[in-house]
Amino acid sequence: MVERTPNCNDIRLNCEYLINKYYATNTYDSIDIISDYWLSKCNEVGDLVQHIKLLNAIRTHKFTEQKYDTVVNNYITDLGFMNSSFNHCGTSILWFHHNSSNLFIKRYATDLLKNQSPDSIEYMVCQLFSDDVEGVFKNLQNTNTYKNSLIKKNYINKVNKCVKMIELNRAIVVGSWMPLGNLNIFGTHPLVGFEIGAKKWNTYFNINLGFSFLQASSKYYFVTNNSLVATKYHIGIHSELSVEPIVKKINYNDFIVIGGVGGSQLNFGIVNTKNKNTLNDTPKSAKTIVYSIGLGYKRNVSKKNARYYYGINAKYNLANFKNMGGTNLSGNFTTLTLLLGFNSNENKKYALHSLHYYNY
Repeated sequence: MVERTPNCNDIRLNCEYLINKYYATNTYDSIDIISDYWLSKCNEVGDLVQHIKLLNAIRTHKFTEQKYDTVVNNYITDLGFMNSSFNHCGTSILWFHHNSSNLFIKRYATDLLKNQSPDSIEYMVCQLFSDDVEGVFKNLQNTNTYKNSLIKKNYINKVNKCVKMIELNRAIVVGSWMPLGNLNIFGTHPLVGFEIGAKKWNTYFNINLGFSFLQASSKYYFVTNNSLVATKYHIGIHSELSVEPIVKKINYNDFIVIGGVGGSQLNFGIVNTKNKNTLNDTPKSAKTIVYSIGLGYKRNVSKKNARYYYGINAKYNLANFKNMGGTNLSGNFTTLTLLLGFNSNENKKYALHSLHYYNY
């Protein structure tokens, strides 16, 4: 009869039993001996042994972040906290898979946690190993805790790298087009449109297109075929390229400064310059380059599959419409618009959510 050589599963079962037994009697030297033996027989438990040694260092007040930060970050990586599943910023969803050994680590860390100062790195490490995930992230995101921590620095760098990823921005726009000066002859008109662009870091880069409509409030005149024509017709087309940096962020509220350049066209209608043949119909309009400045506000709402926002923009637009021989249309205009939109980048969303970071 041949005696079977113990495999790693056999060794694991015995070592787990003995470690828990000696832990119950506070025989920590025996736990170290068993851990070293286990490692000598089964290399795949190397990280587990390092975790035990790290917690022993905390228990004996010999823990230093400079010595153990690699162990902690490797543990985080092994659990999918900051691994390369998302190559863009190196994160994946945090998920703990427990076997008996990990449950012992959790028990050990939970017991040590009671004796640590809440503002210490040791406390944070014990939180991590005891599975207090929300507590760890809350403290890592708190600007007043762990200011000089290498672990926190690594976490913030990961978050910042993810936040900088570009998001596609789309929004529906409704509001009012309000002319000033001589242009006020048109009166206030409804404005509808859309914007599409990108959000990079804390700045929106958008292409905006809007349409103002309904008749003018008073008649105005334009020249066609050497004749003055009176009309109340009005269709406005307004386009713009805008840069919109977020200058203040309070939780999910973004306060924005807007600057842009574009063009506006006021259509006076379609006239026939020769006869009743529609092929001779000619649209008449006045055009101008527009420079805009303004302020905006967005309230972000995170949902499972997208990041929606609603907001409001107020802009002052510098214009100079030319209507040669007709009514003087000099004057600027303002716009006040409501927005409903969303930003999307699936890799960015999942990467930041895996870091439990939602305020971006």
